Amino acid sequence: MLTIENVFTYTGEQQAPFLKNREYHTSFVRSETSFIYFDIFIQNSNAPCEATIHLRVTQPDGALFYDYSGNYSINTSSVIAIGCGNAAKGSVWSEGLYHFEITADSSVRFQGIFRIENHACYVQNVSNRLSIANVKTFASSSGILPDPPLRKYQDHFSSSSLEAINMEISYAKNQGTSFPDSVDIAYFIFDTASADPQASDYFAAHALHSELSFPTGQIAFGCGFRNPGSWHAGQYTVKIIVAGHPPVYGKFTVEEDKTEQPTEKPVENIDNIIGLASVKEEIESMISLAKIQMLRAKKGLSSIPVTKHLVFTGNPGTGKTTIARIIAEKYCELGLLKTGKLVEVQRSDLVGQYIGHTAIKTQEKIKEAQGGVLFIDEAYTLSKADDGRDFGQEAIDTLLLEMENHRDDFMVIVAGYPDPMKRFINSNPGLKSRFSKTIYFPDYSAEELAAILLKMCEKYSLRLSQDAYYLITRFFDYMVTHKTENFANARLSRTLMEAIFTQQALRLAGKQNVTNADMELIIEEDVIIAINKVVEEFSD
Repeated sequence: MLTIENVFTYTGEQQAPFLKNREYHTSFVRSETSFIYFDIFIQNSNAPCEATIHLRVTQPDGALFYDYSGNYSINTSSVIAIGCGNAAKGSVWSEGLYHFEITADSSVRFQGIFRIENHACYVQNVSNRLSIANVKTFASSSGILPDPPLRKYQDHFSSSSLEAINMEISYAKNQGTSFPDSVDIAYFIFDTASADPQASDYFAAHALHSELSFPTGQIAFGCGFRNPGSWHAGQYTVKIIVAGHPPVYGKFTVEEDKTEQPTEKPVENIDNIIGLASVKEEIESMISLAKIQMLRAKKGLSSIPVTKHLVFTGNPGTGKTTIARIIAEKYCELGLLKTGKLVEVQRSDLVGQYIGHTAIKTQEKIKEAQGGVLFIDEAYTLSKADDGRDFGQEAIDTLLLEMENHRDDFMVIVAGYPDPMKRFINSNPGLKSRFSKTIYFPDYSAEELAAILLKMCEKYSLRLSQDAYYLITRFFDYMVTHKTENFANARLSRTLMEAIFTQQALRLAGKQNVTNADMELIIEEDVIIAINKVVEEFSD
């Protein structure tokens, strides 16, 4: 059974923007609008199926503006984007109220409206009237949303007992504005720690309409499975979009029960990490120094003051987060940190939207990282020059104060591109004095990228034909020699591996009597098609 939960409208060019760039509105300025897109949130209670989606849009004068039908694959949770308009901004739109109707398989119907205005001053935006913050997560039985006093907020859950994950956001009316009676909300759950995944990467997507009865309050919603154990272990990111408001984010982790599957400590495998020879040397020297410091303390000798805080510089995909996690666990083993916990944050996790909000958000993350490591990715984005309205400096000031007040309680690692990070550290004397050690993460070579892919093949019982391996090495040679701004290092190896595996599956799906040998072998054809897809993806 299909259900259209909600439909959200937004603007774009001839192709729908990535999910991370979509902002949902119901009013648009004519001179700025070329295409209007409709994100259709569909839930399917049965097996995956094909459905015919029909979109019909009428103009303010009642005339038909757009009529479209298309067939789409519908999974349990699907978001379908359909757009209409013209590349010339404002050329096909008229001022007034547009109506649209969407049907799925001629039976499920949804109706809505959007408005085209000639002047920006008439376009109402929820973000002017409402502040959204404080994403919290809690578990519950499937289909049950407990009352606030009964909610146990946490960001780590056990996969064996988890049924539903719920999110709660806090809202507050902005002073001097009219208060909206209700809001439309879309939320996406991604099985990745990245804060800005691409449009097709969501694990689940839902939409709802919520009434607002009071100037301040909470809105809670969630999704899950009837059977415990259905969530796979890993890190998840929640992206919540209140129509007309910038997205807010939350993160949670689902863990396997430690008693069921003991894991090997990552630090014991640091030598098995491909490449990063200079980084490994730095880590070994740090660990050696830490051991001597602990030994001196045990023998009653004074310790030489050495800062624990670090700067990691390098391009994306060079292993900065992996090394940070190794340091956290090793320092925990040595007793320098109480826990081996690593709390990963970005600017959006620390910076608020109004005065005083940033300090609260930053303090919450520092409290979460107590006893472990606070890892701030793209930390240079906290410092935005020539912008007096930006609250990033408030996050820096709060961080420096807490580092001073709790200097032995947690460790901070800031990471990002080399040049921006150098400017960031030098921009503030407090940062420069507390972050005195920088570790540079070099790009991977073509040989190292090929070795990373081979290691993944070994992990998943796959082997490459000689021709397939030759093509892969040639591909990495080319990508390294012709680097662009989108060069993704180890992520390039992972992306290519996923594309190869997908292509192999498509090839074998039409074959009778597939053997183990067939499923283990990657051939030249798989690699050629996969490389073309990867090149297309990274050239966008």
